[in-house]
This record gives sequence, C-alpha cells and structure tokens, in this order.
Amino acid sequence: MFEVIQAPVLDLAESIQGSLLYLDAGAGEIARTTLGLPFLFGLGVSHVCLLETASTEDAAFPLLATGCLPTKLTIFTTQLLTDAHQQILRAVLAHPALISVSVYSSVSEHAHACQAASELGVEAYREYAELLQEEVRRARAAGLATASSSAGGGSGVPRSPLLGVRVAFLPLLACCLDPGLIVLPAASSAARRAVMGGVAAGFAPLEAGAGDAAVQGEGASGALSLTAHGLLALAAAMGAPRPEPYAIGPVSSAMGKIGYPLSVSLLAEARCAAEASPLM
Repeated sequence: MFEVIQAPVLDLAESIQGSLLYLDAGAGEIARTTLGLPFLFGLGVSHVCLLETASTEDAAFPLLATGCLPTKLTIFTTQLLTDAHQQILRAVLAHPALISVSVYSSVSEHAHACQAASELGVEAYREYAELLQEEVRRARAAGLATASSSAGGGSGVPRSPLLGVRVAFLPLLACCLDPGLIVLPAASSAARRAVMGGVAAGFAPLEAGAGDAAVQGEGASGALSLTAHGLLALAAAMGAPRPEPYAIGPVSSAMGKIGYPLSVSLLAEARCAAEASPLM
C-alpha cells in the first residue's frame, strides 16, 4: 500500500523539481505517515511548507539555498478546491515572483461536480485554474496600482510576471499506518465532510429520505459521496477491478448506493489521469 500512495507522487518528480511545495493538513498527514520528508525532498522540491500557514517567510530557505526567490509553486490538497481556495490564493500571493503554479487535488472533477454546493462543474480543474489565474491577476494589479501611487506614479515599480496555473488530479488518498492498514486523512474533505449532526458517518442512522440527496451531493449525507469517490479512486490506483459494495449498516449501505453507479466512470477517470503525462 505504501507504493500505491507513493507512486503517483514519484511520477511528478520532473514536473515539481525546484518548486516550493505546500501541503494542506490532509496531505501533511499522508506525508508524515506514508511519504516522509526525505521522499519529498528527494523529488527535488526546494522546501516543504504547510498550506494553512503560508507566508512570505516560506521563501527564506529556497532564497538562502539558491539565491533566488521561488518562481514555481506546487500545492497538494485533499480538500474540495472551493474549500481550499482562500488558502491557495494566500499562498500564491505571498510569493510575487511566481510564474507557475500547479495545484494537485485528491478530489476528482467528477466528485466536485457531484457536490450541489460547489460552483465547479464537470470541468472543475479548468474552471478553477481560470478562477485562480483571474483572482491573482486582479490582486497583483491592485497591489501594483497601490505601489505606483505610493511611488508618486513613477514607472520604477516592477510588474509581476504573468502566472501560469495548472490543476490536476493526484490520488493522494490514504494514510498507511502499516502495510495492511490504511485510513483516510482526518483533515481531508472525504473524511471531514462525512459527518451527520456532529457524529461520524457510520455511527449514526442515515436520516430519512436522504438517499436522493446523497446521490446529488446535498446536505450532510451528500458529503458521503466524497468518501465514496475517494474509496473508488483508491481502488483504481491499486489497479483493482470494479469493487462490489458490502454494507454492514444504513450509512455504509447508502455509500454503496452512491459508489456503485459511479464506479465505472470514476475508475476510467482515474486511469486516464494516471496515464496522462505530467505537464510542465
């Protein structure tokens, strides 16, 4: 199981070499239990930092090591892109020399589209890349205007470089506690949203009439679809055939009803993502 989680990250080595790497809390859990800092630094990243506390100080180590501010940023997130957006935006704006940002999400485009509360559709990655690029452009333009005004309207204020944004799927889905035991990272959307009335899913009965809402990604039980997507994507990363659901209670039964119709399309989506060559 360790190899299943490590292999997709290892495949990114060429793309993320020289990047300042940010991990959200869920990805940080996986890094601590399954990847390890030596593994991540072995990919050639300049530094590894926590997304939730991103600041300009994160560039200090790369600056000391190379004499240059980071121009490439890579982010691993286990959350819905809409949930992680403010943290991602803050991290990008903290580093004005950036010309390239790559965001790798463990929540698939299909999973985003199945969430009724999400503004992202079936092309969630393209839509989010355009959104992030536009918001960064506006923020940089506003900062440039302020700096120019403070300088008395002079032309000596440097312009920020045009930012390239790429968003892609990365099956960073589970923490391996030992070779035969895996758990979802507690801070991931797949685990964090799967609660009902403050009680973890599986320890409370499914509310009446929640079946249709769950399939549509609505309400607390609808968040179970994220867990179903995550488990199916993990099965795809393992190269497993379409899994057969085995329910032991009302909530797991609901997850089976959500996951089984999704299994064929999600497995195909994950395999296509795995076969796609990384973009530079």
